[in-house]
Amino acid sequence: MFSGEKKDRAKEIWIVDSAPKVISKLEKAVSELDKFMESQGLASNPEQVANLKGDTARGQFIKLFKEVQRLKTQLDQYTDLTPENKKSISKVIPPDRLQAFRGVYLDTAQRLKDDCSTFDFRWRSTE
Repeated sequence: MFSGEKKDRAKEIWIVDSAPKVISKLEKAVSELDKFMESQGLASNPEQVANLKGDTARGQFIKLFKEVQRLKTQLDQYTDLTPENKKSISKVIPPDRLQAFRGVYLDTAQRLKDDCSTFDFRWRSTE
């Protein structure tokens, strides 16, 4: 009924990755975020995000953290997580670290958005 015209492909629409597979993807995403921060000469801590130099670096942080957040949100939707799964998730990114990164992510994204709006306005006003 809800699968559209291709009824033979209905199961493909609803099948999602198992929790362990998504946890593995989360591990990779957190690792990529850590590597990026280290490549910028910074510890991979939320407090260090403010020390990123330039909009390109801040934009890369936003992109990388957005993937971490997307995967964590996906895992939050699973109703059949085992205690081991939950422990693995917390080990990959502890809740307090995730929350702290989320805060600086929102601040950084808003600042970039405001900066781009100001730049766009200045650029358009000179035409």
